[in-house]
Amino acid sequence: MLLTLAVALVLLIDLGFRVLLGRTMTQSTADLGILRGASVMFVGVAARVLFETWNLNARDAFRTVLLGALIAVASAFFALTTGLVALGGALLVLGLAARDVTKPESGVGTGLDAPLMVKLGGWSYAIFILHVPIFMAFQNLAGVLGMPIPINPVTILVMTGILMLVAACAHYLIEEPARLWIRGANRRAE
Repeated sequence: MLLTLAVALVLLIDLGFRVLLGRTMTQSTADLGILRGASVMFVGVAARVLFETWNLNARDAFRTVLLGALIAVASAFFALTTGLVALGGALLVLGLAARDVTKPESGVGTGLDAPLMVKLGGWSYAIFILHVPIFMAFQNLAGVLGMPIPINPVTILVMTGILMLVAACAHYLIEEPARLWIRGANRRAE
């Protein structure tokens, strides 16, 4: 129920963007992009709540992963509304989490506990915070150079690689030292 409400909220906000601004929510990063981020994060919270109530077995978790991936990829590929992309992403993550929980039952997990995936999980906040500014920097640079950025597998791979590099640097040079400093300050205050 909460996930349905969250997706409906994203769809309603996207409709408002279309009617009032004449563009979709995905085209609004600098102006009012906070509404996209906040509403999509609400979908993630709703998926987390749903994860606690659903008891998926290994097979249903796998089906949820496939359904989520299909919805997210098709929605992104066909430039459908942000709400459907968010729904697909939420189902994908929900299924992956359930699949890892059911690992003892099936003997097969998702690999999310692999060292590389754990490392990416550590970088996830930096990835989340930096993905839009990095895309906007690419877009602005392309505008200055007079070259539009074609959206294809090569540019996606290049942008993802740069995002991972910048996120790793931000994580190790800013996030981890800040976390240690905050923990140290808390210990001294006790």
